Amino acid sequence: LWALAGALPLLGVLDRTLFLAARGEHYWTAIVILALAGGGGEAADGAFVPGMMWLWAALWFWAGVSKLNHHFPAVVGVMLSNNPLVRFAWLRRRMYRDFPTDMGPSRLATWMAHAGTLLELSVPVVLMLGDGGAVTWVGLALMLGLHGFIMSNVPMGVPLEWNVVMVYGGFYLFWAHAGVSAWALSPATALVVGVMGLVLPLLGNLLPA
Repeated sequence: LWALAGALPLLGVLDRTLFLAARGEHYWTAIVILALAGGGGEAADGAFVPGMMWLWAALWFWAGVSKLNHHFPAVVGVMLSNNPLVRFAWLRRRMYRDFPTDMGPSRLATWMAHAGTLLELSVPVVLMLGDGGAVTWVGLALMLGLHGFIMSNVPMGVPLEWNVVMVYGGFYLFWAHAGVSAWALSPATALVVGVMGLVLPLLGNLLPA
């Protein structure tokens, strides 16, 4: 794990495409959290789960923040109008203000975009507040709705494997290991999660250049 943790940033310096294609902000951070846990079996399981909980929550949260812009309604409109499962021409047209003369996003597309953003921001909050009971199940249902909707659209240029991994991780971390406290972090893991899950995304949003 440490060999992978060292190799990926080195390769990323040589060619940033490799780091981006490997989803370094997700999988590289996960590798470091696993490596810091060390050991094996029950001990390692209990050690890496809190860090992974924060990583998953950060990914959902910042993905939601990234949609707080003016162009996301257009993304949703185009995605839905190209959905291979939506065979109704009238519904496809409703994604635009006045098809085909005005291809800007309609009020419906805008409303759906804002609802999706709220959903993505809500998933990590609800799951982090849950303890395996009703709140957790609500969070898992919201998570399934979010990723199920994305995957059902078969959007172009979207790594759908990531949606599968997030759903699997959501059940593994917040349901199967609901009894593990997200606050049971080692200092080293807390530092990694703090930098990768808070500091860098915040700087990237404030200073995108």
